[in-house]
Amino acid sequence: MKLNLLFTFLINLMVAQPVNNLFTLVTRSNTSSNSGPNQNKAGSINISTGYVNDVSTTFTEQSFNVAGGDFDPIQSKMFLMTGNSTFTTFNFNNGSITTIPYTTSFPGTTYFDNVSYSHSNNTLYGLVRPFGANNVSLGVFFGKLNTTTGQVTTLSTNSIANGYQLAGTIIDPELMVYYFKTGPKFLGIDLYNGTIYSQPDIVYSSNDYDFSNFTYNCADNSIYGIVREMTTIQMPNAPSGVFIQHSRLGKIDPATGIVTRVSQTILPNLYYSVTAGATIDPSTNTFYCSDNTNLYGISTVTGIAVSTTPLVFENGNFVNFIANTNDCSGATASRLDPNLSNTIFDLKRNFEIYPNPVSSILTIQSEKSIDTIEVFDALGRLVLTKKSTNTVDVSSLQSGTYLMKIGSQNSIENIKFIKN
Repeated sequence: MKLNLLFTFLINLMVAQPVNNLFTLVTRSNTSSNSGPNQNKAGSINISTGYVNDVSTTFTEQSFNVAGGDFDPIQSKMFLMTGNSTFTTFNFNNGSITTIPYTTSFPGTTYFDNVSYSHSNNTLYGLVRPFGANNVSLGVFFGKLNTTTGQVTTLSTNSIANGYQLAGTIIDPELMVYYFKTGPKFLGIDLYNGTIYSQPDIVYSSNDYDFSNFTYNCADNSIYGIVREMTTIQMPNAPSGVFIQHSRLGKIDPATGIVTRVSQTILPNLYYSVTAGATIDPSTNTFYCSDNTNLYGISTVTGIAVSTTPLVFENGNFVNFIANTNDCSGATASRLDPNLSNTIFDLKRNFEIYPNPVSSILTIQSEKSIDTIEVFDALGRLVLTKKSTNTVDVSSLQSGTYLMKIGSQNSIENIKFIKN
C-alpha cells in the first residue's frame, strides 16, 4: 500500500499542471474601528493578473498570531489560529466561515500557533505554549490539532524550546519532521513523538544574516526561503550607519543548518510579508511570495524573479498564508514511526545514493550489504533489477522520476531519484 501511494504521488508530481490560482486569506483593516482586529475572508490570487478574488461573502473579525494559519488542500480549508483559544475555518468550497474553541491538557492559558499542515497524514501541527501563574511561560511544546473536535494533543513530554521566531514554519511530509526557527537554531521536531529530531545552528555565508518565508519543495526535497544580506553600502538620505540590505532566494540544509544562496542577483524587493509566507509549485519549481503590493514568482533553479505581478484587490488590503494545490499534495512518509515495530521497512536511512539527479552511474553508499535492487518508474512498472552491487547503470532509462527499492537482509528501503 505504501509503495502504491508513493507511486501515486510521483505520477501526480510528474503530470501536475502549473497552478493558475493561489489560495489565500484576504485581510483588510477594520472599517468600523481603528483599534479593532482586522477583518478576514477566504480568497484566491490569479497568478497571471494579480487579481485577488473574494471566496467568502462576508468578513470575520479575528485577531490572529502572525504565523498562525495553514491550508488543508484535501478539504479546501484554511485554518486560522486566533489569540483567544479558538480557531477559524475558512471553507473554500462554499465560502463559509466557522469558529470553534480548542482545548489542551494544560490547565491555564495556552496558545496553539505557528501551525503547519502535513500532507502525508492530513494533520495540522503546531507549537503548544502554556502559561502558569502571573503569566509565566511554562515552555514550548509540540502538538497536533483535531480540526473537527478542537482537541489539541501534546506530543512532546518536555519543553522543546524557549520560543520561536516569526520567520515561518514548514513540514517535510516525507521525513515527517516539522521545522521552525528559535534563536540561532533551525529546529526539527519529530511528528511521531514530539521529540527534537535535529537542532543545528543556522550558518550563513558572506554577509547574510536572516532566513525567512521558508517553505518545502517536494520536487527536490529542499527547503527554500528568503535570505537577507547586510551590505556596507550607506543607504541614501538615511542616518550614518544605516546600510542597504539585499534579499535573495536561498535554501537551508536542515541537518547542518547551512544556508546557501540560490539567487546570484538580488531580488526586486528587500522585504517580503512573513504573514503571507510562501508556497512552491513543484510542477514549475516556482517559489511564490508577496510584499502585499506585488506577487513574486522566483525560480528555485536559478533564483531569478520570473514574474512580478501587481496585486489588485476586490475587497481587501493584503494577503496571508498563500498556498496552492500542487504544494506537496499526495506526499507519503518515507520515514516510518520509530515507535512501531516493522520487519519490512528499516526505520532509519541505511542507504545514500549519488549523484541525484543522475545521468549514467548511480552509486549506493551503505555499511550494510545489498542483496537486491529494483527500480520502478512513475507508473509502478519494474524497469531494472540488480543483485549484490553498489553501482547501477541507469543510462538506458528515460528522463524522469524513479523509485529504487533496495533489499538488505530483513529490510527494504525506498529511495527516489531523478534521471536526467
